[in-house]
Amino acid sequence: MNLLTVARKIKIKFDKLTQHVILDKREKLSSILNHGGHMNTTNYTTYTGTFVKRNGQARTMTFIKGKDVPSTEGSTTTRNHKLAEGYEIVYDVDIKGFRMFNWGTVQGTVSQGNIRFSFDDIIR
Repeated sequence: MNLLTVARKIKIKFDKLTQHVILDKREKLSSILNHGGHMNTTNYTTYTGTFVKRNGQARTMTFIKGKDVPSTEGSTTTRNHKLAEGYEIVYDVDIKGFRMFNWGTVQGTVSQGNIRFSFDDIIR
């Protein structure tokens, strides 16, 4: 093996190592900038169901029940809002916001699942 071949192999290994370190640092920096250095993820029970909205359109939503959402999320007004019978305030995990789910117009069944979710990354 000549010196040029050895030098090329060393450079390839160095480039791979440098790239790995840069990606690791980028992820850590992103976490610090976006989440204060950590992301507080928690396991939540989710529900996915389709209901008919007031305007007659069907809407499928995956949500966390409002009572399961940390008290630091949403306003007191949102949480204490008087609702018509069959409605529940929920947190839509796809839209990342509070919505109302109409249990009175459910189509089919509502399935249950689990999600690891962090409210830390929600833009306020």
